Amino acid sequence: MAESIIVHLRTQDRQLVTKVVDHMASPIEYEKQTWRYPYREDYTLTIYFYDDMLTEYEPENIASVTEALQGMPGVSLAIEMRRVSEL
Repeated sequence: MAESIIVHLRTQDRQLVTKVVDHMASPIEYEKQTWRYPYREDYTLTIYFYDDMLTEYEPENIASVTEALQGMPGVSLAIEMRRVSEL
């Protein structure tokens, strides 16, 4: 089971965001711009760029984000938390 959050940033600089995430998490070689934290093999979080706000958000949620950021986000990241059930 996984839960996810979307983090919206004002910056337009995707390369800068990539550099920052590269320092925090392990990139997955076979998927471009996707990372795992803390380690590729034994991870808790999967992080990737999220570009679907306009197609997946309800209009009132788009309005809420744009109001908070004073415009559209420049970059958005999805952060999925992986849960492992205990047996």
